Amino acid sequence: MSSHTCLRILLLAAAVTAFAGAKAQSAEHRVYSNVEYNEEGGDLLGTELDLTINNGRVDGTLKIYQGGCSDPIHFGGSSSSGKLHVSGSSDAFGKVEITGTLLRDSFKGLMRLERARGPEKIELKQILKPHC
Repeated sequence: MSSHTCLRILLLAAAVTAFAGAKAQSAEHRVYSNVEYNEEGGDLLGTELDLTINNGRVDGTLKIYQGGCSDPIHFGGSSSSGKLHVSGSSDAFGKVEITGTLLRDSFKGLMRLERARGPEKIELKQILKPHC
């Protein structure tokens, strides 16, 4: 193999690595929550979305706090033009679907839990990190 061919291979490998790094850097992590600490019972209460958004694809977890730390419900979906649609499932709640408007500092939408009476409106604010 000539040195010219080796140089081409190295340049191609560098370009592929740089492109892969740029794609990985485009992922954005956000956490939205309305979780509050109840002093009387010493409980955490509320809803929390932990999202990773990458080129319109959304992956993450939902936690519904009803006391202590909550088991995460994994979900996937999409985000386009500020609209979020994700779904997943859990043993406790069945199918879970969340739709709404995703802003930089807040989220407003609906959460549907298969084993609940009906959809629930949720308003969440962006926080730096999940509670648990």
